[in-house]
Amino acid sequence: MLRQRLLATAVLLPAAVAWALWAPLALFAGLGAVLVLLGAWEWIRLVGYTNVLIRLGYLVVALVPVVLLGAALVLDRFQTFLLWAFMLFWLVLALQLFLSFRPSRLLLAGEGLVMLSATWWVLVLLRQAPGGGGWVIALLAVVSAADTGAYFVGRAWGRHRLAPMISPGKTWEGFVGGMVGGGLVGCIAGFWSGISPWMLAVLALVAAIFSVIGDLTESRIKRWAGAKNSGRLIPGHGGLLDRIDGLMAAAPIFALGLELVRNTR
Repeated sequence: MLRQRLLATAVLLPAAVAWALWAPLALFAGLGAVLVLLGAWEWIRLVGYTNVLIRLGYLVVALVPVVLLGAALVLDRFQTFLLWAFMLFWLVLALQLFLSFRPSRLLLAGEGLVMLSATWWVLVLLRQAPGGGGWVIALLAVVSAADTGAYFVGRAWGRHRLAPMISPGKTWEGFVGGMVGGGLVGCIAGFWSGISPWMLAVLALVAAIFSVIGDLTESRIKRWAGAKNSGRLIPGHGGLLDRIDGLMAAAPIFALGLELVRNTR
């Protein structure tokens, strides 16, 4: 499994870098919309809708918030409001992790639409800003470092379970390792960007914490569905959602933090 993960990463990493740095904005947004559809296909199955026609209909519905958020980008309106709204959305989902009730399939389907479309919108928002490709890479690197640090530290020293009822494999030791990894990447990004490395390290740390919320949120859905992975799209990694669950929660926080930092300079 580790060999498959490494091979898949060797292919996906250069593709992600090329997409973030060199794809024209229209192509960047278009490929991002394709990822939204792939994620929506996996999500609606995990929620419990297995009928093919319903799943195809969900893909059509998933394009509606993408179009609306795209219009907000073109008009340059509501950006700060939306960032705060998406952060509040993830705080609500974090609260749900501590509650025992199971939301309805319809509510979960709606949450998936918000998660995926918001991620697309934030990535395009970052990408169209000056130096945007670098900020997209920084966000992806923070989430990847947090995930990788948690994985290896958890495997080596993990003893105390973080959320045994949701994801038994995650440990507090791994959580700390992930936070250290994400914070270090943020600090490095500070030297590249000209923003205080300490400020970006703190921002990266908060984004890494939210990435854990995203990871646990998807893990809970998979647990309800009795599925180990969201799909089989990526060898050794599972489905697309298994790779972007942390990114979905971290992206709005990272973008909002950048805006707040810039406004204080």
